[in-house]
Amino acid sequence: MAVALIAASGLPVFADEILADSDIVTAGVQATVISLSATPGQLLDVPVDLFISCKSQKHINGNVVISLSAAGSTVPAGGSMSAASVTVIRPSTWPADSTGCPAVNPTTAPARVTLRLGAPTVSGPHIYKTRWTTNDVDAMSGASDAEVTIRVTVAPAAPTDSTPPVITKVVSGTAGANSWFTSAVTVTWSVTDAQSAVVIDSGCGVQNFVTETVASSSSCQAHSAGGSASDSTSFKIDKTGPTAVLSPAGTLGQNDWYTSNVTLTATGQDAISGGVTCTAPQSQTTETTGATFNATCTNAAGLSSPTNSVTVKVDKTGPSATLAVTSGTAGANGWYTSDVTVSASGSDPVSGGVTCSAAQSLSTDTSGTPVNGSCTNAAGLATSAAPLTVKLDTTNPSAELTVTAGTLGTGGWYTDNVTLHASGTDNVSNPTTCLPLD
Repeated sequence: MAVALIAASGLPVFADEILADSDIVTAGVQATVISLSATPGQLLDVPVDLFISCKSQKHINGNVVISLSAAGSTVPAGGSMSAASVTVIRPSTWPADSTGCPAVNPTTAPARVTLRLGAPTVSGPHIYKTRWTTNDVDAMSGASDAEVTIRVTVAPAAPTDSTPPVITKVVSGTAGANSWFTSAVTVTWSVTDAQSAVVIDSGCGVQNFVTETVASSSSCQAHSAGGSASDSTSFKIDKTGPTAVLSPAGTLGQNDWYTSNVTLTATGQDAISGGVTCTAPQSQTTETTGATFNATCTNAAGLSSPTNSVTVKVDKTGPSATLAVTSGTAGANGWYTSDVTVSASGSDPVSGGVTCSAAQSLSTDTSGTPVNGSCTNAAGLATSAAPLTVKLDTTNPSAELTVTAGTLGTGGWYTDNVTLHASGTDNVSNPTTCLPLD
Protein backbone atom coordinates (compact mmCIF):
# COMPACT_ATOMS: atom_id res chain seq x y z
CA MET A 1 0.00 0.00 0.00
CA ALA A 2 1.29 3.51 -0.88
CA VAL A 3 0.25 7.08 0.04
CA ALA A 4 0.42 9.83 -2.67
CA LEU A 5 1.17 13.53 -1.99
CA ILE A 6 -0.48 15.81 -4.60
CA ALA A 7 0.19 19.55 -5.27
CA ALA A 8 -2.01 21.77 -7.51
CA SER A 9 -2.21 25.45 -8.39
CA GLY A 10 -5.92 26.12 -8.17
CA LEU A 11 -6.81 23.32 -10.65
CA PRO A 12 -8.28 19.85 -10.01
CA VAL A 13 -5.42 17.38 -9.74
CA PHE A 14 -5.03 13.64 -10.02
CA ALA A 15 -2.37 11.41 -8.45
CA ASP A 16 -0.25 9.14 -10.55
CA GLU A 17 1.11 5.96 -9.01
CA ILE A 18 4.84 6.03 -9.32
CA LEU A 19 6.10 3.49 -6.72
CA ALA A 20 4.12 0.37 -5.94
CA ASP A 21 4.73 0.31 -2.24
CA SER A 22 5.19 3.79 -1.03
CA ASP A 23 3.27 7.00 -0.58
CA ILE A 24 4.09 9.43 -3.43
CA VAL A 25 4.04 13.24 -3.40
CA THR A 26 2.44 14.39 -6.66
CA ALA A 27 1.89 17.86 -8.04
CA GLY A 28 -0.92 18.43 -10.46
CA VAL A 29 -1.77 17.40 -13.93
CA GLN A 30 1.57 17.11 -15.64
CA ALA A 31 0.27 18.07 -19.06
CA THR A 32 -0.78 21.45 -17.63
CA VAL A 33 1.68 24.33 -17.70
CA ILE A 34 0.85 27.45 -15.73
CA SER A 35 1.54 30.58 -17.80
CA LEU A 36 2.13 33.95 -16.15
CA SER A 37 3.35 37.37 -17.21
CA ALA A 38 5.69 39.59 -15.24
CA THR A 39 7.83 42.67 -15.49
CA PRO A 40 11.60 42.39 -14.96
CA GLY A 41 12.33 41.55 -11.31
CA GLN A 42 8.66 41.33 -10.37
CA LEU A 43 7.65 39.00 -7.50
CA LEU A 44 4.79 36.59 -8.22
CA ASP A 45 2.80 34.64 -5.64
CA VAL A 46 1.38 31.34 -6.90
CA PRO A 47 -1.00 29.44 -4.55
CA VAL A 48 -0.42 25.64 -4.47
CA ASP A 49 -2.59 23.03 -2.72
CA LEU A 50 -0.68 19.97 -1.45
CA PHE A 51 -2.24 16.73 -0.28
CA ILE A 52 -1.39 13.02 0.13
CA SER A 53 -3.22 10.27 -1.70
CA CYS A 54 -3.50 6.76 -0.24
CA LYS A 55 -1.52 4.17 -2.24
CA SER A 56 -0.61 0.47 -1.71
CA GLN A 57 -0.11 -0.83 1.87
CA LYS A 58 2.53 1.42 3.44
CA HIS A 59 1.07 4.54 4.89
CA ILE A 60 1.98 7.68 6.74
CA ASN A 61 1.88 7.30 10.49
CA GLY A 62 1.04 10.88 11.47
CA ASN A 63 1.07 14.44 10.25
CA VAL A 64 3.48 15.04 7.35
CA VAL A 65 5.59 18.16 6.66
CA ILE A 66 5.93 18.92 2.93
CA SER A 67 8.75 21.20 1.76
CA LEU A 68 9.98 22.60 -1.55
CA SER A 69 12.89 20.56 -2.86
CA ALA A 70 15.62 22.99 -3.83
CA ALA A 71 17.67 20.23 -5.39
CA GLY A 72 14.88 18.85 -7.49
CA SER A 73 13.38 22.16 -8.60
CA THR A 74 14.39 24.21 -11.66
CA VAL A 75 14.85 28.00 -11.46
CA PRO A 76 15.86 30.10 -14.53
CA ALA A 77 18.96 32.27 -14.40
CA GLY A 78 18.29 35.55 -12.67
CA GLY A 79 15.10 34.20 -11.11
CA SER A 80 14.21 32.94 -7.65
CA MET A 81 11.70 30.56 -6.11
CA SER A 82 10.75 29.91 -2.49
CA ALA A 83 7.91 28.48 -0.41
CA ALA A 84 7.31 27.85 3.27
CA SER A 85 6.87 24.28 4.47
CA VAL A 86 3.34 23.12 5.09
CA THR A 87 1.93 20.38 7.36
CA VAL A 88 -0.61 17.88 6.06
CA ILE A 89 -2.87 16.40 8.74
CA ARG A 90 -3.28 12.57 8.72
CA PRO A 91 -6.99 11.75 8.72
CA SER A 92 -8.19 9.52 11.58
CA THR A 93 -9.78 7.19 9.05
CA TRP A 94 -6.52 6.64 7.25
CA PRO A 95 -5.75 2.86 6.88
CA ALA A 96 -3.02 1.30 9.02
CA ASP A 97 0.16 -0.17 7.60
CA SER A 98 -0.26 -3.51 5.80
CA THR A 99 -3.86 -2.53 5.05
CA GLY A 100 -4.76 -1.79 1.47
CA CYS A 101 -6.41 1.40 0.39
CA PRO A 102 -10.11 1.44 -0.36
CA ALA A 103 -11.25 1.09 -3.95
CA VAL A 104 -11.55 4.87 -4.16
CA ASN A 105 -8.27 6.17 -2.83
CA PRO A 106 -8.79 8.66 0.01
CA THR A 107 -6.70 11.85 0.23
CA THR A 108 -5.76 14.18 3.02
CA ALA A 109 -7.30 17.62 3.23
CA PRO A 110 -5.29 19.99 1.00
CA ALA A 111 -2.76 22.30 2.61
CA ARG A 112 -2.31 25.67 0.89
CA VAL A 113 1.23 26.95 0.34
CA THR A 114 2.27 30.14 -1.45
CA LEU A 115 4.99 29.71 -4.02
CA ARG A 116 6.90 32.96 -4.48
CA LEU A 117 8.66 33.44 -7.79
CA GLY A 118 11.13 36.20 -8.58
CA ALA A 119 11.10 37.07 -12.29
CA PRO A 120 14.45 37.45 -14.11
CA THR A 121 15.39 40.89 -15.41
CA VAL A 122 15.86 39.58 -18.93
CA SER A 123 12.80 39.74 -21.17
CA GLY A 124 11.45 36.55 -22.68
CA PRO A 125 9.87 33.24 -21.57
CA HIS A 126 11.33 31.50 -18.48
CA ILE A 127 10.48 28.01 -17.05
CA TYR A 128 10.15 27.17 -13.34
CA LYS A 129 9.69 23.55 -12.13
CA THR A 130 8.94 22.53 -8.54
CA ARG A 131 9.61 19.32 -6.65
CA TRP A 132 8.44 18.52 -3.10
CA THR A 133 9.82 16.37 -0.29
CA THR A 134 8.36 15.07 3.01
CA ASN A 135 9.67 14.10 6.43
CA ASP A 136 7.95 10.70 6.26
CA VAL A 137 9.64 7.80 4.48
CA ASP A 138 6.22 6.37 3.67
CA ALA A 139 5.32 9.53 1.76
CA MET A 140 7.67 9.63 -1.19
CA SER A 141 7.64 12.13 -4.05
CA GLY A 142 7.57 10.65 -7.51
CA ALA A 143 9.79 11.64 -10.37
CA SER A 144 7.10 13.74 -12.02
CA ASP A 145 4.00 13.58 -9.84
CA ALA A 146 5.29 16.23 -7.44
CA GLU A 147 6.30 18.63 -10.27
CA VAL A 148 4.63 21.96 -11.12
CA THR A 149 5.75 23.69 -14.34
CA ILE A 150 5.30 27.45 -14.52
CA ARG A 151 6.04 29.53 -17.64
CA VAL A 152 6.75 33.18 -16.83
CA THR A 153 7.02 35.60 -19.74
CA VAL A 154 8.97 38.70 -18.76
CA ALA A 155 8.39 41.99 -20.59
CA PRO A 156 8.89 45.64 -19.62
CA ALA A 157 5.86 47.13 -17.95
CA ALA A 158 3.61 49.07 -20.25
CA PRO A 159 3.89 52.72 -19.39
CA THR A 160 1.15 53.91 -17.13
CA ASP A 161 -0.81 57.03 -18.09
CA SER A 162 -1.42 59.37 -15.18
CA THR A 163 -2.11 62.52 -17.13
CA PRO A 164 -5.01 63.48 -19.40
CA PRO A 165 -4.40 64.29 -23.07
CA VAL A 166 -2.90 67.61 -24.08
CA ILE A 167 -5.24 69.85 -26.06
CA THR A 168 -3.84 72.69 -28.13
CA LYS A 169 -5.56 75.10 -30.47
CA VAL A 170 -4.60 77.44 -33.28
CA VAL A 171 -7.02 80.28 -34.00
CA SER A 172 -6.44 81.79 -37.44
CA GLY A 173 -8.04 84.78 -39.08
CA THR A 174 -7.43 88.49 -39.59
CA ALA A 175 -7.10 90.07 -36.18
CA GLY A 176 -8.72 93.46 -35.78
CA ALA A 177 -8.84 95.72 -32.75
CA ASN A 178 -10.25 95.01 -29.28
CA SER A 179 -10.09 91.19 -29.72
CA TRP A 180 -12.27 91.28 -32.84
CA PHE A 181 -11.59 89.31 -36.01
CA THR A 182 -12.30 91.00 -39.33
CA SER A 183 -12.42 87.83 -41.42
CA ALA A 184 -13.71 84.28 -41.15
CA VAL A 185 -12.13 82.36 -38.25
CA THR A 186 -10.72 78.83 -38.31
CA VAL A 187 -9.99 77.00 -35.05
CA THR A 188 -7.72 73.97 -35.46
CA TRP A 189 -7.62 71.63 -32.45
CA SER A 190 -4.87 69.10 -31.75
CA VAL A 191 -5.17 66.38 -29.09
CA THR A 192 -2.14 64.28 -28.12
CA ASP A 193 -1.22 61.76 -25.43
CA ALA A 194 2.12 59.98 -25.53
CA GLN A 195 1.04 57.27 -23.08
CA SER A 196 -2.37 56.07 -24.21
CA ALA A 197 -4.90 56.31 -26.99
CA VAL A 198 -7.01 59.45 -27.29
CA VAL A 199 -10.79 59.39 -27.64
CA ILE A 200 -12.53 62.54 -28.90
CA ASP A 201 -15.69 63.21 -26.92
CA SER A 202 -16.96 66.33 -28.70
CA GLY A 203 -15.78 69.21 -30.85
CA CYS A 204 -12.07 69.25 -31.74
CA GLY A 205 -10.84 68.89 -35.31
CA VAL A 206 -11.00 71.90 -37.65
CA GLN A 207 -13.91 74.27 -37.08
CA ASN A 208 -14.76 77.17 -39.42
CA PHE A 209 -16.79 80.25 -38.52
CA VAL A 210 -17.88 82.71 -41.23
CA THR A 211 -20.90 84.53 -39.77
CA GLU A 212 -20.49 87.93 -38.16
CA THR A 213 -21.22 87.65 -34.46
CA VAL A 214 -20.65 89.45 -31.18
CA ALA A 215 -19.97 86.14 -29.41
CA SER A 216 -19.04 82.71 -30.75
CA SER A 217 -17.04 79.85 -29.29
CA SER A 218 -15.21 76.68 -30.25
CA SER A 219 -14.48 73.77 -27.91
CA CYS A 220 -12.76 70.42 -27.68
CA GLN A 221 -13.31 67.57 -25.18
CA ALA A 222 -11.30 64.34 -25.15
CA HIS A 223 -10.10 61.63 -22.81
CA SER A 224 -7.43 58.95 -22.52
CA ALA A 225 -6.45 56.42 -19.92
CA GLY A 226 -4.97 59.29 -17.95
CA GLY A 227 -8.22 61.22 -17.63
CA SER A 228 -10.32 63.82 -19.40
CA ALA A 229 -9.40 67.23 -20.74
CA SER A 230 -11.29 70.09 -22.33
CA ASP A 231 -10.61 73.54 -23.68
CA SER A 232 -12.57 76.27 -25.40
CA THR A 233 -12.05 79.66 -26.96
CA SER A 234 -14.39 82.52 -27.73
CA PHE A 235 -14.13 85.18 -30.39
CA LYS A 236 -16.01 88.01 -32.15
CA ILE A 237 -16.29 88.50 -35.92
CA ASP A 238 -17.08 91.75 -37.74
CA LYS A 239 -16.15 91.75 -41.43
CA THR A 240 -17.99 94.94 -42.44
CA GLY A 241 -16.89 98.51 -41.90
CA PRO A 242 -19.30 101.05 -40.38
CA THR A 243 -21.50 103.44 -42.26
CA ALA A 244 -19.82 106.83 -42.75
CA VAL A 245 -21.43 110.15 -43.68
CA LEU A 246 -19.83 113.61 -43.86
CA SER A 247 -22.33 116.47 -43.35
CA PRO A 248 -21.72 120.23 -43.65
CA ALA A 249 -23.36 122.79 -41.39
CA GLY A 250 -23.54 126.56 -41.95
CA THR A 251 -25.74 129.26 -43.45
CA LEU A 252 -26.75 127.99 -46.84
CA GLY A 253 -27.21 130.61 -49.51
CA GLN A 254 -28.15 130.04 -53.11
CA ASN A 255 -26.69 127.71 -55.72
CA ASP A 256 -25.01 125.51 -53.06
CA TRP A 257 -23.01 128.43 -51.70
CA TYR A 258 -22.54 128.97 -47.98
CA THR A 259 -22.53 132.52 -46.68
CA SER A 260 -20.93 131.73 -43.30
CA ASN A 261 -18.21 129.56 -41.82
CA VAL A 262 -18.88 125.86 -42.46
CA THR A 263 -18.28 122.95 -40.05
CA LEU A 264 -18.13 119.42 -41.51
CA THR A 265 -18.91 116.55 -39.13
CA ALA A 266 -18.47 112.83 -39.86
CA THR A 267 -20.88 110.33 -38.28
CA GLY A 268 -21.24 106.55 -38.56
CA GLN A 269 -22.90 103.45 -37.14
CA ASP A 270 -22.05 99.75 -36.86
CA ALA A 271 -24.58 97.03 -35.99
CA ILE A 272 -21.99 94.40 -34.95
CA SER A 273 -18.95 95.74 -33.14
CA GLY A 274 -20.25 99.27 -32.55
CA GLY A 275 -17.89 101.77 -30.94
CA VAL A 276 -17.68 103.94 -34.06
CA THR A 277 -15.23 106.84 -34.00
CA CYS A 278 -14.87 109.32 -36.86
CA THR A 279 -12.48 111.98 -38.07
CA ALA A 280 -12.65 115.13 -35.94
CA PRO A 281 -14.88 117.96 -37.21
CA GLN A 282 -13.32 120.13 -39.94
CA SER A 283 -13.94 123.81 -40.67
CA GLN A 284 -13.87 126.09 -43.70
CA THR A 285 -13.57 129.70 -42.55
CA THR A 286 -12.11 131.44 -45.61
CA GLU A 287 -13.98 132.25 -48.77
CA THR A 288 -13.44 129.73 -51.51
CA THR A 289 -14.88 128.74 -54.85
CA GLY A 290 -14.60 125.09 -53.84
CA ALA A 291 -12.74 123.16 -51.09
CA THR A 292 -13.16 119.36 -50.95
CA PHE A 293 -13.31 117.49 -47.63
CA ASN A 294 -13.08 113.76 -46.82
CA ALA A 295 -13.24 111.77 -43.58
CA THR A 296 -13.34 108.20 -42.26
CA CYS A 297 -15.18 106.30 -39.54
CA THR A 298 -13.74 103.28 -37.71
CA ASN A 299 -15.64 100.64 -35.73
CA ALA A 300 -14.51 98.81 -32.59
CA ALA A 301 -13.12 95.97 -34.71
CA GLY A 302 -10.73 98.41 -36.39
CA LEU A 303 -12.45 98.46 -39.79
CA SER A 304 -12.58 101.89 -41.46
CA SER A 305 -14.99 103.25 -44.05
CA PRO A 306 -14.54 106.46 -46.07
CA THR A 307 -17.26 109.07 -45.98
CA ASN A 308 -18.71 110.77 -49.01
CA SER A 309 -16.65 113.67 -50.37
CA VAL A 310 -18.09 117.13 -49.75
CA THR A 311 -17.10 120.22 -51.75
CA VAL A 312 -17.83 123.46 -49.93
CA LYS A 313 -18.19 126.90 -51.60
CA VAL A 314 -18.07 129.85 -49.21
CA ASP A 315 -18.80 133.52 -50.03
CA LYS A 316 -19.42 135.66 -46.99
CA THR A 317 -19.21 139.04 -48.75
CA GLY A 318 -21.89 140.67 -50.88
CA PRO A 319 -21.06 142.04 -54.34
CA SER A 320 -20.21 145.64 -55.15
CA ALA A 321 -23.24 147.74 -56.16
CA THR A 322 -23.28 151.09 -57.94
CA LEU A 323 -26.08 153.27 -59.42
CA ALA A 324 -25.37 155.40 -62.48
CA VAL A 325 -27.32 157.39 -65.09
CA THR A 326 -27.01 155.38 -68.24
CA SER A 327 -29.09 157.64 -70.53
CA GLY A 328 -30.24 161.31 -70.44
CA THR A 329 -29.11 164.82 -71.48
CA ALA A 330 -26.96 166.38 -68.86
CA GLY A 331 -27.62 170.05 -68.23
CA ALA A 332 -25.80 172.38 -65.90
CA ASN A 333 -25.25 172.02 -62.20
CA GLY A 334 -26.09 168.30 -62.10
CA TRP A 335 -29.42 168.73 -63.80
CA TYR A 336 -30.72 166.61 -66.59
CA THR A 337 -32.85 168.16 -69.26
CA SER A 338 -34.33 165.02 -70.76
CA ASP A 339 -35.76 161.71 -69.54
CA VAL A 340 -33.18 159.83 -67.41
CA THR A 341 -32.48 156.09 -67.07
CA VAL A 342 -30.68 154.92 -63.89
CA SER A 343 -29.07 151.43 -63.88
CA ALA A 344 -27.42 149.39 -61.10
CA SER A 345 -24.23 147.39 -61.72
CA GLY A 346 -21.88 145.31 -59.57
CA SER A 347 -19.30 142.53 -59.45
CA ASP A 348 -18.17 139.69 -57.11
CA PRO A 349 -14.70 138.09 -57.17
CA VAL A 350 -15.77 134.88 -55.39
CA SER A 351 -19.20 133.55 -56.29
CA GLY A 352 -19.74 135.88 -59.29
CA GLY A 353 -23.05 135.65 -61.07
CA VAL A 354 -24.07 139.16 -60.02
CA THR A 355 -27.57 140.30 -60.91
CA CYS A 356 -28.81 143.82 -60.18
CA SER A 357 -32.13 145.53 -59.82
CA ALA A 358 -33.85 146.62 -63.04
CA ALA A 359 -33.08 149.95 -64.68
CA GLN A 360 -35.33 152.82 -63.56
CA SER A 361 -36.58 155.68 -65.76
CA LEU A 362 -37.46 159.22 -64.64
CA SER A 363 -39.48 161.45 -67.00
CA THR A 364 -41.12 163.89 -64.58
CA ASP A 365 -39.38 167.08 -63.72
CA THR A 366 -37.99 166.98 -60.21
CA SER A 367 -35.71 169.07 -58.15
CA GLY A 368 -34.23 165.87 -56.69
CA THR A 369 -35.57 162.31 -56.60
CA PRO A 370 -33.43 159.66 -54.89
CA VAL A 371 -33.12 156.43 -56.84
CA ASN A 372 -32.24 153.15 -55.04
CA GLY A 373 -30.95 149.83 -56.38
CA SER A 374 -29.08 146.67 -55.32
CA CYS A 375 -27.01 143.77 -56.66
CA THR A 376 -27.05 140.09 -55.61
CA ASN A 377 -24.25 137.56 -56.15
CA ALA A 378 -24.56 133.82 -56.93
CA ALA A 379 -24.40 133.01 -53.23
CA GLY A 380 -27.53 135.06 -52.68
CA LEU A 381 -25.85 137.90 -50.84
CA ALA A 382 -27.31 141.33 -51.75
CA THR A 383 -25.67 144.76 -51.54
CA SER A 384 -27.61 148.02 -51.68
CA ALA A 385 -26.05 150.69 -53.83
CA ALA A 386 -25.65 154.20 -52.49
CA PRO A 387 -28.77 156.20 -53.43
CA LEU A 388 -28.48 158.41 -56.52
CA THR A 389 -30.45 161.69 -56.54
CA VAL A 390 -31.61 162.79 -59.97
CA LYS A 391 -32.60 166.40 -60.82
CA LEU A 392 -34.68 166.70 -63.98
CA ASP A 393 -35.98 169.85 -65.67
CA THR A 394 -37.23 169.41 -69.21
CA THR A 395 -39.03 172.84 -69.43
CA ASN A 396 -37.34 176.13 -70.33
CA PRO A 397 -37.76 179.02 -67.91
CA SER A 398 -39.97 182.05 -68.64
CA ALA A 399 -38.12 185.11 -70.05
CA GLU A 400 -39.06 188.78 -70.67
CA LEU A 401 -37.39 192.15 -71.35
CA THR A 402 -38.45 195.33 -69.64
CA VAL A 403 -37.24 199.01 -70.10
CA THR A 404 -35.78 200.08 -66.88
CA ALA A 405 -34.47 203.50 -68.01
CA GLY A 406 -35.25 205.91 -70.96
CA THR A 407 -37.70 208.69 -72.00
CA LEU A 408 -40.73 207.31 -73.70
CA GLY A 409 -41.94 209.47 -76.58
CA THR A 410 -44.93 208.88 -78.85
CA GLY A 411 -45.66 205.97 -80.99
CA GLY A 412 -43.57 203.66 -78.75
CA TRP A 413 -40.38 205.56 -79.35
CA TYR A 414 -37.92 206.50 -76.77
CA THR A 415 -36.31 209.89 -77.16
CA ASP A 416 -33.09 209.21 -75.31
CA ASN A 417 -30.93 206.30 -74.20
CA VAL A 418 -32.85 203.25 -73.09
CA THR A 419 -31.83 200.54 -70.52
CA LEU A 420 -33.37 197.11 -70.99
CA HIS A 421 -33.56 194.41 -68.23
CA ALA A 422 -34.11 190.71 -68.94
CA SER A 423 -35.85 188.54 -66.30
CA GLY A 424 -37.38 185.08 -66.06
CA THR A 425 -38.57 182.32 -63.68
CA ASP A 426 -38.51 178.49 -63.49
CA ASN A 427 -40.64 176.42 -61.16
CA VAL A 428 -38.13 173.46 -61.08
CA SER A 429 -34.56 174.47 -61.51
CA ASN A 430 -34.53 177.98 -60.04
CA PRO A 431 -32.69 180.29 -59.79
CA THR A 432 -32.99 181.60 -63.35
CA THR A 433 -30.28 183.82 -64.79
CA CYS A 434 -30.74 186.03 -67.77
CA LEU A 435 -28.04 187.16 -70.14
CA PRO A 436 -27.77 190.40 -72.09
CA LEU A 437 -28.42 190.16 -75.80
CA ASP A 438 -25.57 190.90 -78.16
